[in-house]
Amino acid sequence: MSVLTDQKIFLVLDDVWNRDYQKWEYLLKPLRSGKEGSKILVTTRDEAVANLTRTSPIYPLQKLSDNDCWSLFEKHASIGTDMPSTHPNLESIGRQIVEKCDGLPLAAKVLGGALRSKRDPGEWMEILESDMWDLDNDNILPVLQISYQFLPSQLKRCFAYCAVFPKDYAFFKERVIRLWMAEGLLTQSKGNKDIEQVGEGCFDDLVSRSFFQKSTEWECFLMHDLINDLAKSISGEFCFRYGVDGSCEITGRIRHLWVGDEEEYEVDKLTSKVRTLLCFNEQEEVMNLLPTLTRLRVLCWHSSNELPDAIGNLMHLRCLDLSRSSMERLPDSVVSLWNLETLILFNCDELVELPAKISQLINLSQLDIRGTTLTKMPPHMGKLKKLGELDYYIVLKESHCGTT
Repeated sequence: MSVLTDQKIFLVLDDVWNRDYQKWEYLLKPLRSGKEGSKILVTTRDEAVANLTRTSPIYPLQKLSDNDCWSLFEKHASIGTDMPSTHPNLESIGRQIVEKCDGLPLAAKVLGGALRSKRDPGEWMEILESDMWDLDNDNILPVLQISYQFLPSQLKRCFAYCAVFPKDYAFFKERVIRLWMAEGLLTQSKGNKDIEQVGEGCFDDLVSRSFFQKSTEWECFLMHDLINDLAKSISGEFCFRYGVDGSCEITGRIRHLWVGDEEEYEVDKLTSKVRTLLCFNEQEEVMNLLPTLTRLRVLCWHSSNELPDAIGNLMHLRCLDLSRSSMERLPDSVVSLWNLETLILFNCDELVELPAKISQLINLSQLDIRGTTLTKMPPHMGKLKKLGELDYYIVLKESHCGTT
């Protein structure tokens, strides 16, 4: 509190949903020692939150004007100044689409992204005449579903998978691409692009279409809450965020599961059909259940517990992310994971060595050992022919890094 005393404060709380008055009062306590004239700006889509927090009249944001909505659509559709002369019909069709957006900026932005660089009037007419406009005039999701419908099939798969992330979750481009690769969502083209380059193209395309947006912090990305809702509506029961989706029931249809660090759940309900487990929870029972998750392709586990030897039974595992886990060693059984492509040990600051036979992981293409306390590398690292990403290599006087 002393830091704030006699300081003029301007605090922005964006997209607030919490209606708990006691928590709001607790937040205000240290701020009340600020200098007179301090301000708190709260944005929310929940009128109850606005009424709870306000000390002055609420300022409801109005819809965009037709001209402003057109400008936003025009920008994201990459319509140049030569549009009227080279594509005389598109501006007329575009303005009719904008009229149907009803002044909603997210609708104009996403639909503009869907038509980005498309110059066939037929494709524009498909969006204009889509039946989705008539589903629910009070809900933006049908409008957003139009933009989803016009995604290529590969982008549809990649986007729907991201429903496993909760709202406001910041994700890194490289990590998401690795998850897509592990789940087999990417199709390698006939050209010279490798599968990771295909993933980069898909990610950049979703950014350009406004499905992902750049975060103002670090080099990561976010999904708008309504875009996150869209992903969840598309994925249905296949993606589930435990403790987030309003239900704590794990069903047999779940394939991709997120478990937060504050959730307790009935681990016996996890089925062998789960393919993705993003777990930030230290329930020991989950470790005991790992051997039964025989179809697991992605395991993200941030824990202070040691990995069990049974991890070696997960023969389909392609991505193992143990970032910030507290373990000195990996079990030797890890080298039995023949299909493993990604092994992330970022900031495992107690990790002192890698398995001696790690060279048996012949499909390993990424090994992230940043932030570890490794003192040496295992022998025969040269056998890892597919390893394209290794942040650094520890060389000793007698180092066996060759292929023999």
